Amino acid sequence: MATENIKPVVLIIVDGFGLSANWRGNAVAAAEPKNFLSYWNNYQHLVLQEKQQGLSDAYTKIATGEPHIGSFRLSQELLSQNQDFVAAIDNMKRNNASLQLFVQISRRKKNEIIANLFEMTKFAKRNGVINLFAHLFFDSSILAKNDAEEVISAIEDVFRKNDYGQTASLCGCGYIKERGVTQTLNLVCSGKGKTALSAKQALSLQQKIDAPAKLVPALVKSRHSSRLNNFDLVFSLSVPNDQLTDILRETILTSGEGSGRAASFVSFWAIAEFPFDLHSKINFFFKKNAQSYLSSILHDDKIQQVLITDRHNFDNLVAYYLGGVDFVNENIVPTETNLHTKKLLSTTKKITDLAIKAIGQSQYQFITVNFPMLYRIAKNGTFQEIVDEVKVFDESLEKIVQATLDVSGVAVLCSSCGGAENTSISGYDLEADTTKGLLCHLPFVVISEETEDKTKEAMVQEIVDSSANLTNVFDALKILLLEGNEN
Repeated sequence: MATENIKPVVLIIVDGFGLSANWRGNAVAAAEPKNFLSYWNNYQHLVLQEKQQGLSDAYTKIATGEPHIGSFRLSQELLSQNQDFVAAIDNMKRNNASLQLFVQISRRKKNEIIANLFEMTKFAKRNGVINLFAHLFFDSSILAKNDAEEVISAIEDVFRKNDYGQTASLCGCGYIKERGVTQTLNLVCSGKGKTALSAKQALSLQQKIDAPAKLVPALVKSRHSSRLNNFDLVFSLSVPNDQLTDILRETILTSGEGSGRAASFVSFWAIAEFPFDLHSKINFFFKKNAQSYLSSILHDDKIQQVLITDRHNFDNLVAYYLGGVDFVNENIVPTETNLHTKKLLSTTKKITDLAIKAIGQSQYQFITVNFPMLYRIAKNGTFQEIVDEVKVFDESLEKIVQATLDVSGVAVLCSSCGGAENTSISGYDLEADTTKGLLCHLPFVVISEETEDKTKEAMVQEIVDSSANLTNVFDALKILLLEGNEN
């Protein structure tokens, strides 16, 4: 396709922009976004209904057509049918290596963790794995030592029932946050932490610490060495928080001889996605194949892509482009903080300028424009500040849409979460608390010459209906890009 004939699809993602009939606390309605309302009234649109559980969940739905796996139950069948995982186990056995389980212990996931540990322990024993070690990391939901002892007892029961496996170490996620990753790794991975005869004794040694989340790394004496060695297979048995993610990242990055801490691991497996960019070194367990992500699919069809976002949002979009980030050009706007208020400054205008420039280059067929998260402003700012930011976005929306229409392209407006339409959730941490599951109504508008007349058959109406959700956006974008590219 000649560059002058490129008609781009521009995906405009605005986090925190939700729809609500309630006027009270509705910053979107108070801003009276005339440009958004004009597109909503005059172009094909749908209301997406979504359980609001976190941004990684939203981006994964847009990128793969499937929800993020917030919880997962292992089984012998699932483990044995994953040929890549079985191959990694076989390679580990050939090198007389161990299976090292990293487990974040949380109150809400306790039963799931115990069930998965039982299945993994049973599988490893049946397949002749020499050693299995569990490293336990207590998060802030474990409030007292009694809670931690209850979990430890359940884990030890799993090892007794299977007559296999051992607890290797205990640590508090709060300790990692306060003391840093390097010190924690030196204590846990190199075997330099305080030692105890059992996990319960290790916990009782922390006499000055009431909260297990502050637990100083302690090692449990075992019949075999639980230090991380070459060819060990690391498996994260739970979806990690930021502190455990940092530990896992550093464990892999510090591989190599002479480090004295971590080993050079053949493989790393996890139940869920991780928010760090080591995709070339990490295998993701029970997730869609990387080739199923939108960026990879478009790359296979030789569709040129560009991502425009700010640095603060980029961590979320890493999940969106998982498996295909190497195929996408990146324009990342640095983020800045107001020295007096300590609040993040808006990057909306800078992102808009980059988007218009990319559209005008006639180089990219797919342009993703991700605006700052309105819900962060809703958490930390006044109601008027939220309203003002919605107004700024509305002005930017008009500029980007017009630039897209000028080159006969298609603009797709999509929100990945709500927030600004209901400032009563200003204290609600969408990324940390996934238990409330607020139902959000999100806009999805397709703006092009073909979708202007509402009486015409909608291009995406065949894909989604009145109960549409973010998983359908993936299919809509594929049709717009792949079928449009054929025509």
